Amino acid sequence: MILLLCVLSLGVSVSDPAQPAFADGGYGKLFGWGKTVSQTEPRVKVYIGGFPLGFSLKIDGVMVEEVGTVDTQAGSVRAQTDLQKGDIIVMAAGTSVHCADDLDNAANAGNGARIPLTIRRGDDSLDAWIQPLKEALTGRFRLGVWVKDRINGIGTVSFVRADKRFVALGHPISIGKYRVPVCGGDVYSCEIIGITKGRRGQPGEMKGMLNNTVLGKIADNTEYGVYGSLERLPKRELYDLSGRECVTCGKAQLYTTVDDKPDFYDIEIVRAMGQNKRSDKSMVIRVTDKRLIEKTGGIVQGMSGSPIIQNHAIVGAVTHVFVNDPLKGYGIYADWLCE
Repeated sequence: MILLLCVLSLGVSVSDPAQPAFADGGYGKLFGWGKTVSQTEPRVKVYIGGFPLGFSLKIDGVMVEEVGTVDTQAGSVRAQTDLQKGDIIVMAAGTSVHCADDLDNAANAGNGARIPLTIRRGDDSLDAWIQPLKEALTGRFRLGVWVKDRINGIGTVSFVRADKRFVALGHPISIGKYRVPVCGGDVYSCEIIGITKGRRGQPGEMKGMLNNTVLGKIADNTEYGVYGSLERLPKRELYDLSGRECVTCGKAQLYTTVDDKPDFYDIEIVRAMGQNKRSDKSMVIRVTDKRLIEKTGGIVQGMSGSPIIQNHAIVGAVTHVFVNDPLKGYGIYADWLCE
């Protein structure tokens, strides 16, 4: 069993480690590179990541947290709707929905008429409906649905380009198994305040606190990570970015933050898959550093995106932990983060 390493995303995969899932993206225009990093061409220089950031992502629509009740003249009445928890409402009565106020306006514009909705449920776009109810106290129509328009959490940066654009996590921010559609958001400074050590059958977790300092903006939440831009370049060293053909089984290092600053920890690349399509399961890694094992028990949630270093170059980033063996996990090739 394998777990995505993001405090924002707790999806579990039961795919066989010997048979990695393949997917193809196409985010080259977003991140500015249009081809695979090759050892026959001059290497790209990037600022090494390994530091945590706080993310506040603006959902493209509003997400249903609970279908509740409205206090009417007849008492507390449950909303009549075919909405479900986790649905993302993108339109109400033909108008785009960006926040809870948009739903409130739609409820009162129709003077209580049933409202047609357009929603995303997982990967599907569906039609739905909801019946407004008149609230006894205010006389306004209410929907009785609790929604949110943002999702917050922490993750680790893989690297930052010279133009201040960054990539983090190595996999999408998801609710369950579905990627959250976003339309922007903010990046905040983040402090690690505690760690729950991982053990067999029970993945560990990094606990972080978002500060009020805005450091940048979010551009997209893709199948292979969160992309955005920082207001200023991090005070980090420049590293070469290596292509997947340069990755070999053997000694490597993980650069990550588990205390008050990033540090290098010894790992072993157990297996490097031959891939010609994108996947967030490109290599199997194993933690060998006794210091990291003592601090975290191995790979823990919140560590995803931490860069993997081999031969003084960034070759990938950690993405998953094996639930039944927290010393092991998956990494994604650097190529797949920048194409």
